[in-house]
Amino acid sequence: MGQRSCLCCGVSFTPCKNVPGQQYCGKTKCRRHRRAAWQREKFRNDVDYRDNQKEAQRLWREKNPGYMASYRASHPDYREREQERCRRRRIDGAEPSCKTMSPLCAVNMDSSRMQPPVKSGIYRIVSTESNSAVNMDSWVVQLTVLGSDMKLAGAP
Repeated sequence: MGQRSCLCCGVSFTPCKNVPGQQYCGKTKCRRHRRAAWQREKFRNDVDYRDNQKEAQRLWREKNPGYMASYRASHPDYREREQERCRRRRIDGAEPSCKTMSPLCAVNMDSSRMQPPVKSGIYRIVSTESNSAVNMDSWVVQLTVLGSDMKLAGAP
């Protein structure tokens, strides 16, 4: 079995013979990177995993109700950094507004409001930068909402 380059650190390593698809070396930093990448992918694509993680986090928050408030109070640099990051995301259009999002939007995984903004269907996309009354530059696209557990905002 030949040498491979680690996806995290780029160092060559010999993969374990029992793990033919191994892409990361055994360094602690690289193992953490691999686990974090796996968790992000799993959270993004597996509805049951996402629901279980959210439920576990909700239960933890119920058992530790004052944790985040005390953490923010004892770590003002963290609070300021997160508030600035959220402000930038709102300015860039990644988040709707302060009223619908927590000021510390990145703290809770369920604060992203995993609700699709539109229903599945066929839409026409037209540029808003056109100055003419008739715009021939448009696209017809079909959008399909994936994930049956997602509900539209405001839907019962």
